[in-house]
Amino acid sequence: EELIGEISPRIAAVGEKTRFTYAVRNNSRPGKDRGFDRLAIDTPLRAEAVGRIQIRRPDGRVEETDFSGDSLERLPLVREDFSVREVGDQQLVIGFPTIGESGTLLSVEFDNGVLRYGTTFAGRTRNSQAGSAIGQEVVAGNAADLSGRDRQDPDVQPVGTPLAGNLSVEVPIVRDLLINVQAAPAVFTPNGDGVNDQAAIHYDITNIARPSPVEIRICDLSGRSVRHLYAAAGLSGRFARPWDGRDDEGNLVPPGNYLFTVALEAGTGSQRQLGVVGVAY
Repeated sequence: EELIGEISPRIAAVGEKTRFTYAVRNNSRPGKDRGFDRLAIDTPLRAEAVGRIQIRRPDGRVEETDFSGDSLERLPLVREDFSVREVGDQQLVIGFPTIGESGTLLSVEFDNGVLRYGTTFAGRTRNSQAGSAIGQEVVAGNAADLSGRDRQDPDVQPVGTPLAGNLSVEVPIVRDLLINVQAAPAVFTPNGDGVNDQAAIHYDITNIARPSPVEIRICDLSGRSVRHLYAAAGLSGRFARPWDGRDDEGNLVPPGNYLFTVALEAGTGSQRQLGVVGVAY
């Protein structure tokens, strides 16, 4: 009949990995609702890790497992009746024993970052046996008391009350629209042996709601442009642009250190970040 969901914490640092708890309370009609065994959570960035998944049923029974320390590179991750099904750039999908009883609480821990103020972690559930990919939307509200050792749940309304904003996370409004700019690895060897053959220019764009021009250039230490690496419009997000060690003519550059610049032209102003990447043979 209704799914009440909330996320905690609801305040996070810009671009930093944060351990979130996502809780969903099932309000169902006995004998009328099929139940669900999948939850899809919209995420602003790719989830970096999944921790404990717990089901707390109305009779006090608790079922849980913990995927902490497990790599998300090879999916699905399966442990008994729990699973991490999908991890995408903007979605996390988990599986679990079917939830049908009204009052059952599902909670999921995962690591993620937030780059825009008021980012909403929307959720949908579905039944994998129903033959339909259409899920039921989770409604923001007070799903449970999510207070922990290091944080307090700010909700004072009764559990089960819909509350707008309980699936949204705030971040400070920062002046830096470009953050976490770096090359990885810092030194690479584009010699064609299949090992460490390219570097990636990483950067996060924060608090940009309209497409804004982004440009990346590689220069030598004298400032001469070597490679016009990237130019396109971008929104808030986390990005990595690969460089194969070649110049604009397709030739491998000489060994040494190279400067890279990431420039953003937004309606609120322009920003430019500089870094160094090394090439060795």
